[in-house]
Amino acid sequence: MLLFHSLLNLLTSFGKIGIFALGGGDAMLKLIGDESVMQRHWLSAGDYSSLMAMTFLFPGLTAAKIAGVIGYRVAGIAGLLTAVLALNLPGIILVAVGFTLTMKYMDRLIVQKILEAMKFGAMAMLAAVLFDMMKSAAAHGNATLLGAGLTVLFFIALEFLSVPVIGGLLTYVALFLGLHLIGLPI
Repeated sequence: MLLFHSLLNLLTSFGKIGIFALGGGDAMLKLIGDESVMQRHWLSAGDYSSLMAMTFLFPGLTAAKIAGVIGYRVAGIAGLLTAVLALNLPGIILVAVGFTLTMKYMDRLIVQKILEAMKFGAMAMLAAVLFDMMKSAAAHGNATLLGAGLTVLFFIALEFLSVPVIGGLLTYVALFLGLHLIGLPI
């Protein structure tokens, strides 16, 4: 009975996010964090921040990886499958229907305005996730400034200097580890 209750909670939590999160996987991260930390207390804020950082190191869809780990933690393999399917199936169905309708009515101004609004909504969700991660990192005091500076340099290297993503990421992680090894609090 406890497993059924846990699976039902995972289904409703991740299903709700899968239906209402505009902007896709990365935009879901704020909603997943709020649901798993603030509402359900499946993770602490620090655990969620660490989980999110860890998932960026591995290939695949970030939101799906996080949902899988949380689902596994709550209810084992059945929880992993429930969380990932509940998070992704609504979006797959909605995209199929939405794409069909969008292509049919793309010439209408209202459709174009809705798509534009959705882009800004997704950007706001991503900004909220970044803000939450910065708040979590700020708990480490002055090291946050160094970490934020490295992050800005990483962004500039990727966006304006055309540094390959994997090379930039490996350099970024190596810098963090190197600074830690020489004794800087980062």
